[in-house]
Amino acid sequence: MAIIAVLLLMPNKPKATYHTNQGQVFGTYYAIHYESVSDLHDSIRTLFAAFDGSMSMFNPQSTLSRINRGEDSVADEYFVQMYRTAEDVHLLSDRAFDITVAPLVNLWGFGLKNRTHVEQAQVDSLLPFVGMEHLSLVPLGDGQHFVLRKSDAAVQVDGGAIAKGQSCDIIASLLSRNGSKNYLVDIGGEVVAHGCNPQGQFMHMYYFDRYADGRRSRYFDWGNYPAGGGGVTTEWRIAYRISDKVPLRLMWCTRTFGRDGYMRDGELKRAYSTYIEARYDQPLPYDITLSGVIGITPWRSMYTGFEKEFAVVNLTVGLSKSWRLTEYCSVDVGGVVMFNPSSMQPFWNIVTGVTFD
Repeated sequence: MAIIAVLLLMPNKPKATYHTNQGQVFGTYYAIHYESVSDLHDSIRTLFAAFDGSMSMFNPQSTLSRINRGEDSVADEYFVQMYRTAEDVHLLSDRAFDITVAPLVNLWGFGLKNRTHVEQAQVDSLLPFVGMEHLSLVPLGDGQHFVLRKSDAAVQVDGGAIAKGQSCDIIASLLSRNGSKNYLVDIGGEVVAHGCNPQGQFMHMYYFDRYADGRRSRYFDWGNYPAGGGGVTTEWRIAYRISDKVPLRLMWCTRTFGRDGYMRDGELKRAYSTYIEARYDQPLPYDITLSGVIGITPWRSMYTGFEKEFAVVNLTVGLSKSWRLTEYCSVDVGGVVMFNPSSMQPFWNIVTGVTFD
């Protein structure tokens, strides 16, 4: 009776449900779908306001605006993140990507100013102030805060190429910290997706451009993208056991039809997801078998969420015991401990089976 009373007094764990938060931010739309025990829209809007106060070119009190006007040089956390990313992309693009193009952006009417005609002399007058070499991020004495040094007051920063995607990452981090494993964050077409949608399908977005009666329309759908077929999947397997003296079994599995594709350069590519396994069974006394397994996927495949070209996806150790019931039938019981190095996830299973030979 005491145990029953305790169970009755225990609070029920809140059930996670899917939420959709939508609105306008940074001059564009946002649509955020996520699974959570509570609605996080207030926290999301608070983060949006904090990010706008850091990175907006159109907020005169933002960190970026004050730095561009020369009123302040202290860079906050969001600005430092943007700057570090800009440095990396600047180098990876052979210096083609550059956040100091703000004066040119404004000159051409894409920023704070509107222009209808631009003279080459105007462009030439601004080019001396364009280039990442005019900027340096200098740590303060505490080593935790930074100031942005400019070689000239006319040098200005435009973080717009990074900021919107950066805000997606920040919202995704908020959702993860609050226990959400399934979400899709879409801010003006910049997207971060993780996990599954309410139908249990991998998260992704469709994007279509259609022309009808001279008008252009766009359509977004939060759903699953099949490859090469419907719900039916065909997989071919081949296995080979070397010998009784060398009980090594090799297996090759490849999907040839069904839901097995990923998007690349705007096109759906068939992955031919492949899993290769080597298994060694070592007989022990009392009809016990010690097994070791290693499994890999040699190219981009469903086994890694189509994210890695090559990965070790299975390391398994198992013990099994066999009881022979008749001359042609035996019962097997065992346990296995598995680890997926690609996802860093451990598993364990109790396995039973009947063998006819």
